[in-house]
Amino acid sequence: METRNLVFFAAGVALIVACCALAMGWMRVAEDAAAETQLCERKNRRRVAEIPRIVVGTHIVYQNEVLLPVDALRHEDSPTFKIDKLFERLEKDHHSTCDASQVCLDNLVVLVLDGEIESRIVNKIINTAWAAGFDLVASPQRNNTW
Repeated sequence: METRNLVFFAAGVALIVACCALAMGWMRVAEDAAAETQLCERKNRRRVAEIPRIVVGTHIVYQNEVLLPVDALRHEDSPTFKIDKLFERLEKDHHSTCDASQVCLDNLVVLVLDGEIESRIVNKIINTAWAAGFDLVASPQRNNTW
């Protein structure tokens, strides 16, 4: 009878040790996944500050480079409905290294509207960015700053 109790006790201890080892292994996997996620978030957070901006006011400005005055667009009706100078500049900066299955900030541009801009001009800018392979994010105004 004592032998049977000893066998049950040994089996119970072995089961507890195996469960602890399995739990520690899963905890390590979870910790590694959390560390990888944090590293990825840090990389993306750093890169968000580097996202290029199209600022539209009296001029269209991309990456602190004045491309053309907005007044020139008011009198132009191009059949392609895009802005050629902006398109050329965006196409030059386009990155095709993104995997479609991943979230990627390489082909993202922020649109900042400085003042009241005609919707026709905004549509041209949006069409130009899309034609160059960029996605747009509109930047809202907060406390008189963008």
